[in-house]
Amino acid sequence: MKRPLQATRQPVVVSIGGGFSGAALCWQLLALGGASPRIVLIDKSGKFGPGLAYGGAHPSHLLNVRAGNMSIDPARPNDFVDWLRASGHEDVDADTFAPRVAFGGYVETRLRGAMRTRRADQLTLVCEEAIACRPQQRGVAVQLASGVVIEADAVVLALGNAPPMIPAPFDAFGADVIVHRHRTPGHVVAWLNALEAADVMGMIAGRVREVVRTADGFTIGYALRGSGDPRRFAVKRIVNCTGACADVSAIEAPLMKQMLSEGVVREHPTGLGLNVDDSGHVLGANGVARATILALGPLTQGAHWESTSAPDIRTRATAMISEIARVEARNRRAILGAFGNVTALSARRRATSNVTKT
Repeated sequence: MKRPLQATRQPVVVSIGGGFSGAALCWQLLALGGASPRIVLIDKSGKFGPGLAYGGAHPSHLLNVRAGNMSIDPARPNDFVDWLRASGHEDVDADTFAPRVAFGGYVETRLRGAMRTRRADQLTLVCEEAIACRPQQRGVAVQLASGVVIEADAVVLALGNAPPMIPAPFDAFGADVIVHRHRTPGHVVAWLNALEAADVMGMIAGRVREVVRTADGFTIGYALRGSGDPRRFAVKRIVNCTGACADVSAIEAPLMKQMLSEGVVREHPTGLGLNVDDSGHVLGANGVARATILALGPLTQGAHWESTSAPDIRTRATAMISEIARVEARNRRAILGAFGNVTALSARRRATSNVTKT
């Protein structure tokens, strides 16, 4: 049996997920300097910073938030714009919708830059899959696929988005919010309008009800928005643009299955992500918040809704630092209290021993 990776007296914080949520949290923890805990960032992809949203994108895929609001550093709102210019993107400003892949490169660069300015052991990058997360009497044990167990004071679940399901329609309210909340670059809108005008592309406002495979493609069953009348049409191919899966019970990853089956976490009543409190602590199956396990990013949609875009994640990461500090302080008091009890017991034993000898 492999021995656990023991936590030192320096607090240990584990972030599971190396996309923007995990990277932003780690960057802000590193910014604490000497007050920062030891951090372990786990991601089986080996990419730390870009994640799914910004790692595999085509150069033509653009952000839906302007560059001036995408800095990883809350105190330097133009940091991403400055980085773009320094990286050869000369014709950009705060209103630019930059390439998603460029933002992924920016986040990775800033994270690794922060690592170089700190002690070598301040942040450890682990290219493995976390398969279990279990609360302990003090802290949390995170098990990796290799069998290694990392003992931490606190764990942050920053798992990002899960792959979409087919069909996975939004309800009308959700669709309307997303349309008005996130922007589309003007030249993309013009291109889409031109395709529609040329009868190359058509748009239907409705809800997908079913997708049935046929001998030469698929049949899509749908209903127009505001109408329950079923309609169908045949297609050769489908490109699934319904967005990520927010139903955690449908996620096949071993970690999520373990946490749900053992009651470490529970689904949000809306079916969107995990049930968390206002500070991001996950709720167990009994409805009680777990002080040592928090969630950040898309997993918290049910409670916070605005938890998938970089500006919102950055803000919540900042607030989460104080929650992590509370966990560290409580664990430190427990350790010191236990040490004090042992010291007092030893002193009594020495006194008793002296009396006996006399």
